[in-house]
Amino acid sequence: MAGDIYGRLPENLTREVNKYYPNGGRPRIAPETSRYNPNHIKDRNKEICQKREQGEKTSEIAQQINLTKRTIKRILKENGLAGLPDEKNDDQAKQVRIMIGMGYGVTKIARKIKRSRERVYQIIRREGL
Repeated sequence: MAGDIYGRLPENLTREVNKYYPNGGRPRIAPETSRYNPNHIKDRNKEICQKREQGEKTSEIAQQINLTKRTIKRILKENGLAGLPDEKNDDQAKQVRIMIGMGYGVTKIARKIKRSRERVYQIIRREGL
């Protein structure tokens, strides 16, 4: 693609572009600051795992490190930290346990905790209720 653009530019403009972008039109990124540098990725992943072990929520970590929650969860899973309960999940499980003890049905519980019935069933299975 870059070659097509350069092919249409006059020679003096091509030299000017190459002066600022010597890698065929792509700006250089210093290896130590590149998010694709393997050392940077290892350090980042280590930091993510430490934050999670200290009890930070996945969403907080994602916001701090500027990654998606899905990416954070994948990294945690790769490092054996997947499935650590969040406070929100603990609260929901506690609410479900109490409501089942009171005789509420799954549909009513789902409405009360504002989650799907499937989510309530997942909590019930996970908690062994």
